[in-house]
Amino acid sequence: MKKILTVLLLALSMQLVAQNQPIITGIVINLPAFPDPNTANWGTGTSVFTIQASTSERTLKEAMSSTILVTIKKGESKACGTYTNQNAPASSFNKLMMIWAGKNAVSLLGQECSLTPGEYRLCVQFFLKGRQASEEVCKIFTIKTPETTSYQPPQAIAPADGTVISEADAKKPVTFRWTPVTPKPREEVSCKLRIFEVKQGQTATAVVKSAAPIHEKEVKNQTQYILPSLSQLTIAKGSSYGWYVQAVDPKGTPVGGNNGMSVPFAFSIGETNIPVAKAGANTELKIDSAICLPKMNGLFRYHIWAHYQNFSSSSNNILVNDNQYFGGYPANNNPGNGINLRNNIRLKTGIYNNSLTISDGIEASTGTITNISPAANTWPALLNPGNVLSFQFDYSTANNAPVQFIFYGLVDDSFKDKPNRNARNEIADLVYPPCPCTACDTVQINIPEQGTLSIDSTLWLQTPVNIYPGSIKTVKAQLVYFYYKPESDDCVPCNRDSRDWGNFIGATLSDNEFPLNGQLTHGHEVQWTASNSGGASLNGNFNFHISLPPLVKCCKLEVRFCIRYLFEFTDCTVCDQVVCYSYSKTSK
Repeated sequence: MKKILTVLLLALSMQLVAQNQPIITGIVINLPAFPDPNTANWGTGTSVFTIQASTSERTLKEAMSSTILVTIKKGESKACGTYTNQNAPASSFNKLMMIWAGKNAVSLLGQECSLTPGEYRLCVQFFLKGRQASEEVCKIFTIKTPETTSYQPPQAIAPADGTVISEADAKKPVTFRWTPVTPKPREEVSCKLRIFEVKQGQTATAVVKSAAPIHEKEVKNQTQYILPSLSQLTIAKGSSYGWYVQAVDPKGTPVGGNNGMSVPFAFSIGETNIPVAKAGANTELKIDSAICLPKMNGLFRYHIWAHYQNFSSSSNNILVNDNQYFGGYPANNNPGNGINLRNNIRLKTGIYNNSLTISDGIEASTGTITNISPAANTWPALLNPGNVLSFQFDYSTANNAPVQFIFYGLVDDSFKDKPNRNARNEIADLVYPPCPCTACDTVQINIPEQGTLSIDSTLWLQTPVNIYPGSIKTVKAQLVYFYYKPESDDCVPCNRDSRDWGNFIGATLSDNEFPLNGQLTHGHEVQWTASNSGGASLNGNFNFHISLPPLVKCCKLEVRFCIRYLFEFTDCTVCDQVVCYSYSKTSK
């Protein structure tokens, strides 16, 4: 009887031990360190949330009946999540390794939450019939305090300031164009277009705040508005008018400086009582060629040959060397010699999307122009029709972002002695020559050498990645080195299957912009391709599952491996980084 009782107690003890053993392991939580404050946005974009977990063949049946509890904690208090271990949703475990990603993972919280700034823990734990089926695994993240963004209000483009519209054209559709608010706000921004009358002796700027609009239109998601006809606005011949746009958010609050308003532009029908510069000249600024100079002090350097041409069809000379002072003339970052010499070159920022797109209205010195030859103060005062002025200069910039050069020349017109005449701006693109071995100098690849490593029967690696700038076309990861060393040969059973010795058997990238190419079958390379043909930025996490040969219990092992990450950008630049990892463990 005593022996039977001993056997029963031993069996009961083994059952209790088995019940306390986790049936689900390898839990990996993937969430950026600084996600969006609203959990509803964790399903897409740069705040994608994923959960990864695994089980064994022996415990798969039990795992299929498990529930998954996902909560967000601040300190010891629950900050988000409606479920408890008693009513947590089913995990739907149906294979050895499971991944809950994007909106599917967010739904496990049971609610959408807007988190206040501070540090939080996102915790995941599995349960089976009320008892723990896994350890609780948590990931720390931080909600940043919202940064105050300084917005540039829209800028009027067309009709340009001082435009004279003929009576015939006034009966045709007229397009009003302006620049968008920069940087782009998160909320939708509307632009209110207003047209008002400018009476004789007034200026558009002086009366913009007091004049009642004769036409007003709210435009959403557009930077232009086509007015079917000016004649419908009771606009009279010989009269002058002003127009501007004001950017507002959904609450009607102005966005950007100057109360969200652009500087008003004036236009008139037929003859005008406002002096306007005649644009009768036919001119061209052209970059003829450019060579790449050796990089110096971290700057890209180019030597550029250019010319400024006044075509023979011009009816005016072009004033290129103006030492007279004109109040209201556009400021020049490089004024050169003389009181108000405006024949230097100015820079304008640009964006490259297969072709050069200029950010209209945003002018900034994006580099330095030196060594102008011949010297600017030796240029002729007037460029006669049919003549060409050739010159060259050096251009240096911290990055080789696309840029346009604006040349300020003045049309020799009947208002040349007036104080506020307009400038004649000629623009040319710089086409960069290839600069060997410098293309990746401005690319910042941030992959830490220490990721989250764990080993059960296989090896798991989670590591964050951040790439600047964006426009990435493809991402590759190559397992270029693998070293596996147990403490003795007796620790490794007879296993010569090459598939078990350092191969990718699973990989994910927590950025929905980059779907995985094909399936992994014990290979050494995995690739993701941007779903957008124009490329995308990357800010997320890599998760790799690497095969290991079986190990005898209680043996120590050491694993070292290196992954080469390659990033191909839309401009065909390929940049890479090799990161090595090491891990030591005693098998259970």
